[in-house]
Amino acid sequence: MCQSAWRKTNEMGSNSMTIQTNYKSEKITVDKNNDDVYFFVADDGNKVWVNGDGEVLKIVLCRITLVTNVSGSSKIAPKCGNCGAWIQHWGNFTKAEHNTCRVHFCETDETKDRISVPCSSKKELCGAHVELADVSGWFVVPMCGHHNGKHGEELTLQADSVLIRAKQSLMCD
Repeated sequence: MCQSAWRKTNEMGSNSMTIQTNYKSEKITVDKNNDDVYFFVADDGNKVWVNGDGEVLKIVLCRITLVTNVSGSSKIAPKCGNCGAWIQHWGNFTKAEHNTCRVHFCETDETKDRISVPCSSKKELCGAHVELADVSGWFVVPMCGHHNGKHGEELTLQADSVLIRAKQSLMCD
């Protein structure tokens, strides 16, 4: 169960603790309890879930956001040891259907009225590894083969995209 962790420190009881997160070095104050996942709204408006050690597990973007497509991730981490394909890893933790590429203006976007780039079909979606500026670690997000093939390039993700941490020891063990 997630706990809201964005309340002001002076509203917290004596049973509280501060967590240094790896999300843009933000600190949050939370009630100590048996929960091991905490939720907060970051200064940039993104919704962030962290564990008790401050490791980011999930991010929901509030606006279009620039990310870097990780180069060489398929050789370093070809699949999640528990989930299999990274797109399945993403689906297991979001409980969402992964039917569109999350790159802004992608042809597989269901709006279809703002197409600006060529793109692959929906059946070729994969779990792409991306990095965000000022946030340590790789994250998985649905992406078509065309965009996932842009290794090392910066891409803009749509608002409301859900990014799941691509670290098996945090998420699946």
